[in-house]
Amino acid sequence: QSYDTWIQVGLALQDGFGPITGSELFVDWSSRGAKFDGIAECMKKFRSFHDPREITIATLFYIAKENGYQGEDDFDLAAIRAKAEVGAQLLDSWAKQDETVTDNRAHLIDIITHPVGLIADIYEWMRKVSYLKQDLFSVAAATSLASVFYAHKFRDRSNSYTNNYIICVGPTGCGKSMICDNAQWLMANAPTKLHNRLMGEMASAPGLIDELVRKDGIAYSYIDEIGQFFRFSKGENSSQYTQAIGTEMTKIYSKAHTSYTTQAYSAAAKRPVREIDHPCLIIFGQSVPGRLYDSVTKEDFRDGFFNRFTLIEITKDEIPVRNPDYVAAEDCPPTEIYEFWNHLDSWTTNEIHKISSCNGLTGGVNTLSVPYTDKAKEMLEECWKYYKETLPETLDDADVFKDALTRAHEMIEKYALTSCEFIDERPIITERSVRWARAFVDFHLLGLKSHVRELADTQYGRDCIKMKNSVSVGRRYTKQEFFTATNSIHI
Repeated sequence: QSYDTWIQVGLALQDGFGPITGSELFVDWSSRGAKFDGIAECMKKFRSFHDPREITIATLFYIAKENGYQGEDDFDLAAIRAKAEVGAQLLDSWAKQDETVTDNRAHLIDIITHPVGLIADIYEWMRKVSYLKQDLFSVAAATSLASVFYAHKFRDRSNSYTNNYIICVGPTGCGKSMICDNAQWLMANAPTKLHNRLMGEMASAPGLIDELVRKDGIAYSYIDEIGQFFRFSKGENSSQYTQAIGTEMTKIYSKAHTSYTTQAYSAAAKRPVREIDHPCLIIFGQSVPGRLYDSVTKEDFRDGFFNRFTLIEITKDEIPVRNPDYVAAEDCPPTEIYEFWNHLDSWTTNEIHKISSCNGLTGGVNTLSVPYTDKAKEMLEECWKYYKETLPETLDDADVFKDALTRAHEMIEKYALTSCEFIDERPIITERSVRWARAFVDFHLLGLKSHVRELADTQYGRDCIKMKNSVSVGRRYTKQEFFTATNSIHI
């Protein structure tokens, strides 16, 4: 179909479903076309639809009928409104937290916003160049960037690497995009070797593999509206290559300590099986809560996909204020951080060469093993016991949150490594590193638990929330009706 038809369908969806569900449907439908430019461009176009120009949801069905659609274009509004009421009650219950949880949250935030090591240096720069005071997201971005700095350089005693997946979650206007833009700026202006680790938007599993191969196994990916990305990559109308993105991300995460054999995909794509030594994919994304959690199912916890992501979420009561000490990134370049990278790169190369000359190293990618202090080892053992034994015993086997805990200890090891300190110019994982890492993971789990609790109440509750977003006034159509109608419209 023409560009005009594409725009008309987008406007019709905005009228019929509103900004949230409408944008999701627009991306789902647009992704079938040969000219699809990716989620970010599609979402950008949808957000530009401010004037409906008298185009309504009826336009969609008119276009569909012109293309042979013969279905009904009416529905039971009363039934949808009844579901919406249930959805509103669920949303209200999610927002309620008792005083104990609130106190614990404040305590964790205090630890998280006092990071150590390289994370602390990047965090301070992020705070300077952010026009809103958004400390939680600043430290999340700093952690993600430190993960890139240490990729293929450091590992810990358990062969944990810094391949971290982090998502900033918060309502519109909370500063997510600002923080992500600053992180992108730091990478875009970094020394060439570091800058080259920055990759574009993932559109397919073969594309992800190609990027990792081109970048020698290290890639930093920023994903805008990652909740929408999850929905798109798992959608029933997505191609098999797009649907395989999540599977590849899960496998790559678990293969950082060894090598990963890729799939062949198809002969037509001309992508043979390839071997990637110690693949290190770092993901940094942002999303509004509804769009993220609405894209996640219990199966995403059961198969381990969502358990690999660390969520740093702020509430609607934590909207940031203006930063009176704001300085634009261009006027405050992170020169010392870049100098540290250059020194780190040459230092690790020399250290590895020394060790190789004396003892020889085995494995595909040579990295330095970062030791723990004795106290840090004890703290890590306590974490292991708590997450592997004590806490799971308090949960029912059917509790989805029990699945969410399966990666908690591994996450703490990864973040303790990422927050290592330098003592006598050598990296070491200290008790401060482990304490900070545990607080970072505990904060993630604290926010996740309330959402997981509702997720276990079956898919019905989530459907109610989708209906609540879809129904306001006037005539509204169900998602299934949309898919049925658009089956006859090809782009």
